[in-house]
This record gives sequence, C-alpha cells and structure tokens, in this order.
Amino acid sequence: MYCTIYVDDFLIFTKDRQLKQKLKAYLCEQFKMKDLDPSVRLGKSMGPNGPEEEAEMKKVPFKEAVGCLSFAAQVTRPDISYAVNAVSQFCSNTGRQHWEAVKKIISFLKGTTTKKLEYSKRGSSELVGFSDADWGGDPDNRMSTTGYVFTMQGGAISWNVKKQPTVALSSCEAEYMTLSRTIQEAMWWTNLRSQIFEEEPVRQPRSNQHRWKQSVQPPNEAREHSLPLRARESEGRSDEGEVHPDDGSTGL
Repeated sequence: MYCTIYVDDFLIFTKDRQLKQKLKAYLCEQFKMKDLDPSVRLGKSMGPNGPEEEAEMKKVPFKEAVGCLSFAAQVTRPDISYAVNAVSQFCSNTGRQHWEAVKKIISFLKGTTTKKLEYSKRGSSELVGFSDADWGGDPDNRMSTTGYVFTMQGGAISWNVKKQPTVALSSCEAEYMTLSRTIQEAMWWTNLRSQIFEEEPVRQPRSNQHRWKQSVQPPNEAREHSLPLRARESEGRSDEGEVHPDDGSTGL
C-alpha cells in the first residue's frame, strides 16, 4: 500500500479494499477529516437520458430552487456556496442527479436551521482572509474554482466561490489565480475600513505556504513564466505591508 499527501489532498494506492477502508476509518477517528467520494462530480454527462427523463425534469422547479439557494449562499450561508455554484451550472440541461444534488443541499439547510453567522464585540477586529483552489475540478472542461472567505469580529463578512476564467495548467497556477483574486478583495475591504478607522494590514492564511513563497520569488521553472504579473502583485502587497502572509496552521 502507498499513501501520498500533498497539501490537503490524500491518496491511497492499494489492491486491498478492506485495508484501504480500515486506514480511512482510522484517519477519520484521529483527525477532523471526511472521506469524500471522488467519483461524485456533477457534469453534463448527467443530463437527461432520453425523452422520458427530459419531460420529467421540465416539471421540477430546478431553476427556482437554485435561485433561492443562491440568495441564501450569498447572504447568510457561506457553507453552501461551493455546492450551489456547482448545481447552478446545469439549469439548462438538468438531469435526475442534478436535481438530487439540489435536494441534498435543501436537506442540509433544513437540518442546520439553528446555524447562523454571529458577530461579537469580543471577537477580533482584525480582517483575516482564507482562500483555496479546486484545481481542474470541473469534469467537463477541467476549469478550476476559486474560493475565499474573510472574517472579522468572530464571523464571516465576505465570501465568494467562482470558476476561474482560464484553464490552469498546474495546481501552482490555480493557486496563483486564487491568491490574486483574494488579495483584490482584501484591498477593497482595506480601502473601506480606512475610511472608518485606522487600518490594520490584512492577514492572509493560505492552504499552501509553498505557493506564497513562490509568489514572492522570481519563477524558476519555464511553466511558471506565464504568471509573473500575479506573482508581482502578491509580492508588492506583501512588501508594502498591506497583506501579512500566514501559514494558516490548524494545529493538527
């Protein structure tokens, strides 16, 4: 059996399924982690399979449900942003599995009605941003997804999940794009806060400290030469003290 770990990805290679399940169960007991089924990826191939299913899907309120979920994701429920972003891509070619995914999101909301955003004067007034990238996560066009969230006074104040505009040729490139977009949002909040009270630099924890180190150093590999502008942007914001990098350690 072989196990590989890269940032927050964990892969197990073995022919013994029982041993694999035993290892995953042990890891889930030791750490706060979930076993995500990599085969569950919504795609266009899950569209209507024949006229009968197509007629059935026309009767379900898919677009209306996605619209309601999008409102909740944008206003008070950042925890469903990624899932809603995924299902919203199939409004014009809805299949049974797409509709089942929407109902699962609704079921999750029903089971977490007591969850809410809370802000406290005892919470930190420091603006802290978290970001991550899902490299090549779209099975149809291999596009990556950018996600970030900013917290202040104990709660989330800004979040976004959006597909990247171009195909990232490596996880490094996907992380660059995410870091660049997150810094742009951080600068917007910095400008707003500076009009209200004396501003503090934004602390930016990251899922991959290696990416940040690369972003503030000249690219050494030929495949990274296409990203100098995003790298220089990150470096400039860091050098000017507008963004303070953090390794985002969880303590695990």
